[in-house]
Amino acid sequence: MWSTVTVHRGATVLAADVELESGSLELSSGQTTQERLTFTVSPDWTPVNEWSPFAPYGQVARLSVHVEPDGGEAFTVDRGSFLLHEATWDAGDGAAVKVTAYSLLQRLVDDDFPFPTSPDGVSLRREVERLCYPHLVPSLDCGERTLPGGLAWGNKRVEALGKLADMFDLRFYVGADDMLHMVDARNGRVVARYTGEDLLLSEARKASHAVPNRWTAVADKTGGSASHGGARYSHTVQVDSGPRTVGLYGVVHKVLQVQDGSQDAVVAAADRAMREATGGADDRSFKIVPDYRLDLGDVVTVKPADGEPVTGPVTGLVMNLDSEAAAMRVDVKNRVVL
Repeated sequence: MWSTVTVHRGATVLAADVELESGSLELSSGQTTQERLTFTVSPDWTPVNEWSPFAPYGQVARLSVHVEPDGGEAFTVDRGSFLLHEATWDAGDGAAVKVTAYSLLQRLVDDDFPFPTSPDGVSLRREVERLCYPHLVPSLDCGERTLPGGLAWGNKRVEALGKLADMFDLRFYVGADDMLHMVDARNGRVVARYTGEDLLLSEARKASHAVPNRWTAVADKTGGSASHGGARYSHTVQVDSGPRTVGLYGVVHKVLQVQDGSQDAVVAAADRAMREATGGADDRSFKIVPDYRLDLGDVVTVKPADGEPVTGPVTGLVMNLDSEAAAMRVDVKNRVVL
């Protein structure tokens, strides 16, 4: 296996098929930009001005991973585009150039709105287009939705997209086509299976205080807002027993914005969030034989040799882009059917 990048600035290709000396790709659904690429290239690529391929002046690198499996046919995985963020090198000693880049969501992170905003219109498509403009072209792969009244965002674009996604149980990502895709978070067939007999190498477990134990679901009456006389519905639930009981664990509170403006809807949303958190929908971390086609949101099944199978979406992964990489980490959210 080896990895290459092709770099352009605007419409100008600055370098094509540059082989990486080393590198890693980290994906996490909990990070704002979701994807972080780090790599090194030879000293021959040391930046000298803003048009150097690995200078962070709007340069975008497209990553390709070339795989030659034993006994199988060679193939190439297009991992998409990354905006160069930082390049470092030791001047004068001929050391390699170290580069850090992020997914194209970084363009939205870099361009905050000057003031807090409210949705302009009532459709999900129109609001996603507004939040992405002029940096990304959105694709709604989830069907159209109607936004409730009374919504307001801060000035951060990706944060607003996250609130929209949570509201409609969606997720978003920048695909290899460089478009921002909105998809249904709960739909998805199993795309890969890993077992302790072949592709699963080991499992690591972790515990975190970031897990909520109190949830409040809120909804404004459709067509109005609480600040302008519209009815507001809310419902709060919390964990009162077990390891995350409020009295000992403390309060980790999550507020859920519900699209359907009714009391029944907010009660159902809050109850469902608590059932998911207390019903075993935890994150599990595994080391597997490298699978360079995996992506965030892909649904996989992992079967440890001495445990129950875990099926759920990929919430994070770390792949080593070095030729001698023998394993990669993948985090899976154990899916609970409610």
